[in-house]
Amino acid sequence: MIAETSVSPPSRHAAWKPWANPIFRRYCRSRLRPRGLGVWLLVTVLMAGFLFFFSRTIATYQVHLSPEDAARAPLIPLLFLQGLILFVLGTAQVSGGITAERDEGVIDYQRLIPMSPLA
Repeated sequence: MIAETSVSPPSRHAAWKPWANPIFRRYCRSRLRPRGLGVWLLVTVLMAGFLFFFSRTIATYQVHLSPEDAARAPLIPLLFLQGLILFVLGTAQVSGGITAERDEGVIDYQRLIPMSPLA
């Protein structure tokens, strides 16, 4: 006799529990490796610290602003740095990830999985 193996249907993971999704966990682990995270964290903290103290020093000693206004001066350069990180570097990371997944064939595999239109 041939033994029947029961194949359970793939389980859906709740949207509010992304840590339970093994695919999401795999890609988070690959992106947050200590070496790469440490390098980017060091570069970001150094640039943010430089921008903060440089703009505060300029506002205090050359523009002669009050201490309250001099403390507000670094907000715009830091906002610009944050925008640069999110829009430029974030876009590069996403496009690099999509390219790597296309080369690995993950995108074609996910597109071929039969799913209902409402899934």
